[in-house]
Amino acid sequence: MVKPGEGPARAALQALLPLLAEAVVLALHFAVSRDTAWHEAVLILLAAPVLVAALSGVRTAAPALALPAIAIADDVANGGSATIVFEALLLFTLSATGLLTARSVDVERARNDRFLADTQERTTRLKSTWGFWQGVALSRMGAYATSVEEPFLDEALRPRPGGTVVDVGSAGGRLEHVLTRHADHVIATDVDRHEVYAMADDPKLTPAVVGDLPALPFRDESVDTVVAIQAPAASDEAWFREECQRVLRPGGTVLVTLYNARSYKGLVARLRRRLRRTRAPSWEGLYYQLSSSEHLRLWRAAGFQPERMRGYFWAPLNRQSDSAWVPATAALERLLGLRSLASVSPVVLVELRRVDQTPGT
Repeated sequence: MVKPGEGPARAALQALLPLLAEAVVLALHFAVSRDTAWHEAVLILLAAPVLVAALSGVRTAAPALALPAIAIADDVANGGSATIVFEALLLFTLSATGLLTARSVDVERARNDRFLADTQERTTRLKSTWGFWQGVALSRMGAYATSVEEPFLDEALRPRPGGTVVDVGSAGGRLEHVLTRHADHVIATDVDRHEVYAMADDPKLTPAVVGDLPALPFRDESVDTVVAIQAPAASDEAWFREECQRVLRPGGTVLVTLYNARSYKGLVARLRRRLRRTRAPSWEGLYYQLSSSEHLRLWRAAGFQPERMRGYFWAPLNRQSDSAWVPATAALERLLGLRSLASVSPVVLVELRRVDQTPGT
């Protein structure tokens, strides 16, 4: 898995290390007596280098997936039938898992590159490209986030086209292309005037600078959808839930991200806050304050019903990461079904519908 700009020596080393590890394990396998249980047990150690190689994609993983066949050839020549059957099943399962993983990594890499290219193309239409969040969007992790959030927004907005959508914390308009695809009118708000004024011209888009006042500057029941993606300074606050209830029309929708304190990243965040109580940046306190179930309880109390949820951001990488391992972690996230585990996902996308509060409903 080679990131643009990495030298061929580093790429070769990345492909060679799993092969060297496999060679060491195979040497141990041949050295251990066939009369002991360790003979087959040592072969299980091949799982680690094979799967590491698979995270680099099919082309890099191919030699690593073929090398374990040496063990089968050795058993055919010198081993018993029971040993051959056991090791053949083990190595077939290992190779099949490796191929599936490698193929998924290649798919995710192509997907990441496509979303990154789309983001770069949209950036050329911005009035200014210096904003912090614009730079984040152009990282590999930014492309990954867009690849998860864009389909979720599409799925939520497609059944209810038209109307007015308010994007709270739009940060340069990273997702406005999705919103304008479905809405008649999008109002993109942010406290950073430089980010707001950088947005591309679009007849369906109205950029708006808002202050720190805890309120949404709209009339009662005048909005169809409120969106707050990765904007915990608003979406995690009680005033935001109350304002969504006020400005949304009956049956209106809220689309937000929740930072889950019950996830492994939530645990790490709490430990960091304890260790860095006096030196922690102020923005760290915005994240991972409540569990996803506590968030949902508060939204239900405010008159909203969850419609769908999707977990993401499982990778142990920061939001600005441009690591070449991003596609591999995204592939594992998809293969292991981690996006369906909203109760323990680090970040959760949620679609909420305003419920009619009249008696008897």
